[in-house]
Amino acid sequence: MKIAIIQPRTSYFVAGSEKISLKHAEFLAKLGHEIDLYTSDFEGIKHTTLFKDFLNKNIPGVSIFYYDASVLAPGIYQGEPDREHKRWNEESEAFNRLIFKDLNNNKPDIILAYYLPDNIFKPQDIPNVVYLSGYSKNPIPYYKKYIESCDATIAISEVVSEKWAEEKRNVKLNYVHGTGVDCPLIIQDQIPVKENINLVYAGRLIERKGALTLLDAFEKITKLRNDV
Repeated sequence: MKIAIIQPRTSYFVAGSEKISLKHAEFLAKLGHEIDLYTSDFEGIKHTTLFKDFLNKNIPGVSIFYYDASVLAPGIYQGEPDREHKRWNEESEAFNRLIFKDLNNNKPDIILAYYLPDNIFKPQDIPNVVYLSGYSKNPIPYYKKYIESCDATIAISEVVSEKWAEEKRNVKLNYVHGTGVDCPLIIQDQIPVKENINLVYAGRLIERKGALTLLDAFEKITKLRNDV
C-alpha cells in the first residue's frame, strides 16, 4: 500500500504527533508499505535531532517531499510556534494548497494526517485518516465539519476517543491505537533499588503539560510521607 503521511511540522518541531508521524513512517515502511512523507523546508530551518536521526536511517521505502508554506503565507515562520492554533491553521492551509497537485499526481492509496486542518485539503478520491493525539480544551465548532470529511479516525487513547465522540458520530471507521514505547528500553545507568515511591514525569516542560501542578502536588505529598 502507498501511504501519504502529511505532517508539516515534523522536520522542525518536536511534540507528540511530530514524533508519532516519524515512527509511523518508519514502521509502516518496515512492514512493506511505500511511504511518502510530506513536510516543511524553509529558509533558516533547523531540523530537529529527531528528524535528523530519522533521515540518517535511510529507511527503504520512504520518500520525503519538502515544501515552504511561506511562499503562500509570507512571514509564517517568523514567529514562535506552538503559541496558538492560528499559526498552525495558517501554515496547514498554505502547506496543503502547495502539496495538492503532487498529492494528486503521486496517487497514494490512503492519506494519514495528525492535525485536522492537514486532512481536509485532499483529492476527493483518496481515503483520508486523521490520527487524534489529543483534544482541545474548548470545543472548536468547525472541527465537527472537518472531522466529518474524514474516512476514518485513529485515537491515541480511549479518553481522547471519548472526547471526540460527538464530532466523530458520522465517521464510519473509528479506531483506538496507543503509541506505547520503544522496546527494549535502554537504561544508560543502573538505577538503585529503593524502598521508596518514585514519581516520574515524562513530557515537554511547558505549562499546559502540568509540570507545575505536579510540583505543587509533590510538595504536599512530601509533607504527608517521607518515602516519596
